[in-house]
Amino acid sequence: LSTAPVAAIAPTNRDFRAIEQRIGGLVGELDNAVWRAEQTTSDLFVAQQGMARKLLLLVLGGLILVALTIVLPTARRIRREHQFALEQNRESEQRYGTLVASLAEGVVLQLADGTIQACNASAERILGLSADQLMGRTSVDPRWRALRGDGSDFPGSEHPAMRVLRSGEPLANVTMGIRKPDGSLTWLAVNAQPLTRPAESAPYAVVTSFFDITEQRRIANELRYQKTLLECLSEAAPDGILVVSPDRRWLYVNERFAQMWHLSDAVLAAANSAVGLPAVLAMVQEPEQVRAGIEALYRTPDASGSAQLRTYDGRSFEYFSAPVRGGDGSNYGRVWFYRDITDREAVDRAKRDFVSMVSHELRTPLTSISGALSIVASGTVGAIPQRAQHMVDIAAKNSQRLIRLINDVLDSEKIGSEVMSFALQPVEVVPLVVQALEEQHAYAASLGVSMVFEPQLDQLWVEADSDRLLQVLTNLLSNALKFSPPGGLVRLALNAERGMARITVSDKGPGIPLEFQPRLFEKFAQADSSDRRRKGGTGLGLNITRAIVERLGGQISYATSSSGTSFFVDLPLVVAPPPARLRVVAMPQQVLICEDDPAIAELMQRIADNAGFRTTVVNSAAQLRHKVALQRFDCLLLDLNLPDGSGEALIAELRANQRTEQLPIVVVSARATAAQVQLPAVPGVLWIEKPFLADHLLSAVNQGTRPQILHVEDDADIVRITASVLSEVADLRASGSIAAARAMLRSTHLDAILLDLTLPDGSGYELLADIRVLANPPPVVVFSVEDQSAVLPEGVTALLVKSRTSNQQLLRIIADVLVMGRQPPGSLGNKPIKVFTGPRCISYPNNITACSL
Repeated sequence: LSTAPVAAIAPTNRDFRAIEQRIGGLVGELDNAVWRAEQTTSDLFVAQQGMARKLLLLVLGGLILVALTIVLPTARRIRREHQFALEQNRESEQRYGTLVASLAEGVVLQLADGTIQACNASAERILGLSADQLMGRTSVDPRWRALRGDGSDFPGSEHPAMRVLRSGEPLANVTMGIRKPDGSLTWLAVNAQPLTRPAESAPYAVVTSFFDITEQRRIANELRYQKTLLECLSEAAPDGILVVSPDRRWLYVNERFAQMWHLSDAVLAAANSAVGLPAVLAMVQEPEQVRAGIEALYRTPDASGSAQLRTYDGRSFEYFSAPVRGGDGSNYGRVWFYRDITDREAVDRAKRDFVSMVSHELRTPLTSISGALSIVASGTVGAIPQRAQHMVDIAAKNSQRLIRLINDVLDSEKIGSEVMSFALQPVEVVPLVVQALEEQHAYAASLGVSMVFEPQLDQLWVEADSDRLLQVLTNLLSNALKFSPPGGLVRLALNAERGMARITVSDKGPGIPLEFQPRLFEKFAQADSSDRRRKGGTGLGLNITRAIVERLGGQISYATSSSGTSFFVDLPLVVAPPPARLRVVAMPQQVLICEDDPAIAELMQRIADNAGFRTTVVNSAAQLRHKVALQRFDCLLLDLNLPDGSGEALIAELRANQRTEQLPIVVVSARATAAQVQLPAVPGVLWIEKPFLADHLLSAVNQGTRPQILHVEDDADIVRITASVLSEVADLRASGSIAAARAMLRSTHLDAILLDLTLPDGSGYELLADIRVLANPPPVVVFSVEDQSAVLPEGVTALLVKSRTSNQQLLRIIADVLVMGRQPPGSLGNKPIKVFTGPRCISYPNNITACSL
């Protein structure tokens, strides 16, 4: 920045010359004085003239010498100080000039008339003008073409520099737009500072500094646009949106949120969770549970979460919350989205009701048709002519096809609504693959396609639902067979790698078209070619297969070419469970069937009778109540749609009745799955959808009637070991005292009791009196460390000594006791087991003898 010279603060060379001239003048004056003295002095001094002159000159010389001795050093010092001051001034000017020149901020000096006197390089760069172009220009020059922040014209007389020159007051942060010579617009933030002299009020100049804020203004405009857009989107969104700061202040609330929670102006004005959260919780059911979920998210700033809640006025909401993070990871708070799902739930209920109704109306007659055709085709009701046999086979085949179609649609619906249940347990893969191959054998033969199984390992175990995994295998095999040419080969391979079991199903078909591959696993997806249309199917099989595999914790993939396709199912391996030593299935003697459809009732009766059950059929709730009041049943097969009441209500009634509270119930209904979801968990109830397979029905009956053993034992280790030994034949319920065992006797149906004699609150024999008064006393096996007499106490079926009974012996004895316990009262099998004296041998029915060596 160029400025006028600074005034000298020390004597200059001119001062030294003045001193010299002054000394010279003094010498001249002395000479004149001497000359006048010579002319006017009397003759008295004539003689002494020479000496006086010399004396005077000597005095004057001394004076001059003294003057020079004093003045010259002072003059030299003054000159040195002056020179130093000049150098300091030059350095100061250089420093300040460098500082101003290096500023990114533009700086301009204007005189009192507004003329630009000086500027720095940044001013030239920002304004797009050279120093020569700027010098002499004033603010009123029309070439500036200045704009205000709102885009209106900015007259030169109103420029910050001119206003400061008029008022003498500084201005700051004035927004100004300047058109550069190239036509571009640069936005400036301008500051102006007046310069005044002492004792003068009017500025003699003004210094104007300015920044280029064009980019900041663009960013600010973009942010305003984004903010406006976001607010528009937020206000138009169907969700209620709330943004909360880390200190729980409400930063943003859209109109929808305020409406759905009926927030008052006072709550909105408070804008904090301390006021707003209680207002919200006052409207919801189970407010403490909702509060706990919200607080848990606040305690974990990085967590996201969602939940559903219901209000007292019957509305249902779901919310989702996530942290708000900046680009640098800074925590800006948390955003909450609330959505009213009341209408959606109503639609879902209507859809479920419709699917339930349709499935029931289709499955019920299909069950009768398919079951009857199977019985006729098997020859159970007598031989039929060959031509009729062919027609029956066609009808049976197509009824099964229709059943598969309905099952696919319903399975897809279950998966979509997440109501498909999975009973996960260790499953051996090889037997399941063999079963799937056997089930598809007839279909493969009808197509002229061969199947081969190539396992690399004999045993592979995965955690799965065996029925669902079988469904996956069946779908993949059926698909491979369907697209294989006659004479083709379908290969099924099994191997393990990297902790995963891989099931591979390969065919030699035409492959999957490239354009169809992205939709391969979608619902109802089928290739568009007419050849594949002729193959039939719903297009749901692969969609269901992928959903099941993912629910089992695995993944499905494929590889395809023009010469065939392979599907790969990968499931996590698990450790094989201990091998089963003995399997005993204690068949229930009496099965009660409650079904209002005569055809289905007859079908279930035939299946149960052929399996060795004794069946009784009723067709109404009233008849069922009458039967269970008179007779003990081991299992109930129950339809939910009865002419005189609902099956759900009947289940609750049976569970509330002491006589039937432990009765195993198998619900066989077209709406079994829907009812299972709607009802609370009911113990001892299994669910089967119509139409059903005979094997599934029998499996459910056997599972529902799995024996229950009360183990009265205070040693926890013995309890665990015994439960493991007997896990193949029964479920154990442990009780560590007589008091706890008495409570169990009153509330639980038991098939046998394993009794220790040494208990914390008395002898195990004290329980025998409680057992004898039961309506159906279960058999009692004493299992104790005490070596008891060979005489059996009343009510005891067998005596076992822990130290003399192996695990295998215990398993065989308990298995036989369970079979004996299911015999009708008074039969041979219900008599006490004999204990022989002498060697410690115990004899059991059915020619079983156990001896302790």
